[in-house]
Amino acid sequence: MSHHPAVRRPRVLHAPLLVGALAGALVGGTLAALVVAVSPAQAGVAAIPVNCSTGRTVLDVDDADYELNGTCGVVEITASGTHVTMPAAQRLVVRGTGNVVEAKPIDTLVVRGHGHRIALPSARVLRLESPGSLVAARGLLEDVSIGRHRGTVTADQISDLHLAGGGHDVTAQRGYDAAVPGNRNHVEFRRLDAVVLRGDHNAVTVARGATEVDNLGRSNRVRVNRRG
Repeated sequence: MSHHPAVRRPRVLHAPLLVGALAGALVGGTLAALVVAVSPAQAGVAAIPVNCSTGRTVLDVDDADYELNGTCGVVEITASGTHVTMPAAQRLVVRGTGNVVEAKPIDTLVVRGHGHRIALPSARVLRLESPGSLVAARGLLEDVSIGRHRGTVTADQISDLHLAGGGHDVTAQRGYDAAVPGNRNHVEFRRLDAVVLRGDHNAVTVARGATEVDNLGRSNRVRVNRRG
């Protein structure tokens, strides 16, 4: 008879919270395929079921495969090398290294540590400070702030973008306002209403429509149809 190593269950801390799930519009594409690959260490390992309806849930076992269910409040991933499948949540905080997350809509998503892959339909708030991490949204990211370096964000729409740090890649179909105080970033929209560049050596491309541009930095490459 085969024996499986004992696995510590995640800590669940009770706190009454209301989940505010967003209804992001789904669009065609294969963004999720970029982020859902399971690491070899997880292949063939049964997922750990977790009921996240009890308030604050902390996932702290490295190299585990988690399947969350219920109505999530706050979820924190402090482990590394995990694969997490989860429903909608009020807040998701990802730390550690090399975590893969497949989520339903998240109200507030905070990504730290480094080397994560996160796929979801939509989020109201995204705070990404995680080198080498990718966040792929099939729908709307409403308020996006990216810091540190080498982050990647793709979405159907990013309403408001604040891009600090350097070496980031941001791609979206639609946007309203983008502020780029950082350096050496790559930004690409199909349509974008306005962009303010304060950093240097950034590349901004907007394929269609008219864009208001305020270029206060140096050596920025701006390829848009300028408004006015």
